[in-house]
Amino acid sequence: LSRVGMAGVPDLLSKARFFVEEWSHSQLKQLENTTHVHTRITNADEERVKELEAREKRALEESAKRTTELETEKRFLYEAQHDIMAMRETREAVEGVQQPLQTEEASLRTHLAQLSKDLEMGVGGFKETERDLRYHIDMYAERLGMGVKRLTDHRLCFEFTKIDPSNPTRIFSFVLFLNEEGEYCVENMDPYTTAMDALQHTLYHTNDLTGFLVAMRRAFKVRLSPVSRGFPYRWARH
Repeated sequence: LSRVGMAGVPDLLSKARFFVEEWSHSQLKQLENTTHVHTRITNADEERVKELEAREKRALEESAKRTTELETEKRFLYEAQHDIMAMRETREAVEGVQQPLQTEEASLRTHLAQLSKDLEMGVGGFKETERDLRYHIDMYAERLGMGVKRLTDHRLCFEFTKIDPSNPTRIFSFVLFLNEEGEYCVENMDPYTTAMDALQHTLYHTNDLTGFLVAMRRAFKVRLSPVSRGFPYRWARH
């Protein structure tokens, strides 16, 4: 003040005021800039926070969805394991039954094959027997008054005439057939003679049809005349 004197005080004060105002304005501007910066930072932080929250929400939703999918897959795997165990038990049970069934099937096939073979042999044997019978029938028909009729595929009815002197056309008959075992059987003898069992027994052991037919004719003849010479229905030898 001593330098400028009292006259320069107002000017000095004016300069000081101007300086203070400029400084204050500069500080205010700086403060405003700082405030704007902080505001921008705050807004950016808020947006960042919102974005992070959105990401977190999406992550939680994805996590929940994945958890649900994992639970579903876990349940599916559990059911699949249960089904596999059930199938394994079923397979073991089937394998346990399969072997006896296969054994039984093989046995049945063998039995059926044997039955088929026996049937073929029976039918073939009967046809061969029929041809043999035809031969002897043709040979002895005129002399013995014998005829034959087919009743079924396996049954033949034999008829004799010229046995009863009082009635030469009277018919004496019986039915001859093969049973399931391929054995000769006789039934429907008319008239019946007690020699039947013995004659059928001999036929079973000899298969001599010619002798059987001759013996049957003799048995019918004895039926008419109980008193005769020798054994009335002895087996004929040819």
